[in-house]
Amino acid sequence: MTDQPNHKNLSDRILSWVTVISLIVGGVWAGLEYRANQKTSINDKIIQVLAFVERYNRDPIQRYRDNKVKAFAASYKSLSEKTGKRNPDDNLKFQRDTVANFNLRFEIDNVTSFYDELYVCVDSGICDEETAHRFFGKHALDFTWGLQFYIPYVKEIRERRGVTGYGEGLMYFADAYTKR
Repeated sequence: MTDQPNHKNLSDRILSWVTVISLIVGGVWAGLEYRANQKTSINDKIIQVLAFVERYNRDPIQRYRDNKVKAFAASYKSLSEKTGKRNPDDNLKFQRDTVANFNLRFEIDNVTSFYDELYVCVDSGICDEETAHRFFGKHALDFTWGLQFYIPYVKEIRERRGVTGYGEGLMYFADAYTKR
């Protein structure tokens, strides 16, 4: 009968040690899982931005951007040949005429929509903000170059279509790039 209390005492000690070891192992396991999930979350956000990068660099967005650049280059060349002026970018009429003559509103609207979608992705936390700024900040600024009429155009579209967020993304990335 003396063996029975010793077995009970031994089993109580073993149970205590197993519980402590289980808690330690469980805590370490939970910590490792948490770190893995954090890394996955960051990687998923970067993957979302890279999906936008891929979309940005293929048709039709690439073509729309190219059309804008080619149209303004042709207009600047034509203006330079006619007038000798080298820097017409402060001429609002010149910009509006270029957009009208080359039918660029569609291209401008589509690139603007792209940036608005990217902004929603970043603002909602689905896309990584820093990665998005690194990939798209300078492109946004470059796209708005030569478009001083762009801000009044955005206001007009917002009022006419009733879309309050139109152009917010493009302006957000262009402004953020100038402040970095």
